[in-house]
Amino acid sequence: MTPGARLKAAITILDDILNRRRAADVTLNEWARANRYAGSSDRRAIEARVYHVLRRRNECANLMGSKAEPRALVLGSLRLDGLTPDAIAAQCADGPHAVGELSRCETMLLAEPASQSRDPWVRFNYPAWLHSELARSLGDTLDAEMEAMQARAALDLRINRLKTTRPVAKAALAREGVEAEELALTPDALRLADAVKLDAHDAFAQGWVEVQDAGSQAATALLPVTAGQRVIDLCAGAGGKTLALAARMHNKGQLLACDVDAQRLGRLAPRAVRAGATMIELVGDPYADHPQLQEGIADAVLVDAPCSGSGTWRRNPEARWTLDDSRLQAHQAAQLQALDRAVELCRSGGHILFVTCSLLRCEGEDQAEAAQIRVPHLRLLTSQRWSPAQTQTDGFYAALFRKT
Repeated sequence: MTPGARLKAAITILDDILNRRRAADVTLNEWARANRYAGSSDRRAIEARVYHVLRRRNECANLMGSKAEPRALVLGSLRLDGLTPDAIAAQCADGPHAVGELSRCETMLLAEPASQSRDPWVRFNYPAWLHSELARSLGDTLDAEMEAMQARAALDLRINRLKTTRPVAKAALAREGVEAEELALTPDALRLADAVKLDAHDAFAQGWVEVQDAGSQAATALLPVTAGQRVIDLCAGAGGKTLALAARMHNKGQLLACDVDAQRLGRLAPRAVRAGATMIELVGDPYADHPQLQEGIADAVLVDAPCSGSGTWRRNPEARWTLDDSRLQAHQAAQLQALDRAVELCRSGGHILFVTCSLLRCEGEDQAEAAQIRVPHLRLLTSQRWSPAQTQTDGFYAALFRKT
């Protein structure tokens, strides 16, 4: 593919992501399967351009007169890269499958001297409508956190205590040429020096390691669990935190995994087999009638609640542009619903851990306060935050309650 054809492909993919609110990785994979003529170097270049635009969207739009259409964003990204207007024009018209000639307006905008906006949402690339909530939530750390959000996230692993130890797993990875660093944040975390195709390595195939951000590991560790207990993961998803709980419980007891999305929950089954976590039972929808989901049945409940995902913007930069106020409000309602269900299922004296991968107070501290007002017998024991700038992890909020 010519450089211009790669640019046109990036524009097509960005249009799908931004206008249909689709996940970037899924959209890229679907495009690659449908366009098998594209070689590996083409796919890498297109992916890099798409993620570059998603991470720097507002800066790109600012260079193009605040135009946010995918074509304008891609052209702005080239200017952001330092290309001259003539070089951009040449790429856009380098063949029949390229972007096409620049319009007079595009040529004029690209020729204008680049000027930095004074607006923080432009400089740090986050939605303008979310500024007040981010400022309220982050205070003096707003600029630092939003700047950190523009970088790529590291690849963190959690070692599986059911099968190995951190030194043994680290040595096994090193023998396969994968360099890993032990993190002080949690006793099970390894951070890889470079991104690798993990499923091609024996340590992963044997269930010794799982991909899990160190912040996620630290948040999960706040829930006090012991072997032999009955624990419910109310919003398990694909089961990353479920597997971490199984390892901490030494695979003894009962761990019920629930989620409203049956397809996502189904991904946990093969992961549990690989990890040797035989105590996990897939239950399904936590709000449906089920004989295993009786009132007061659980010693502990994990609520990894649906949220904006603002803490994961480094990994999923499209999430900042596909979020809107109505979606945010829907997430907040779902969070309170999940907490209410957790209170029903937890026994008196048991623990509930509420977690969101969000930087926003409205999905963290505000929800913890609201829960205590609505449920008098819910006592907040501790809460904690993790973030890219402060802990070099994804952004998380966790609140640990005891049901009295």
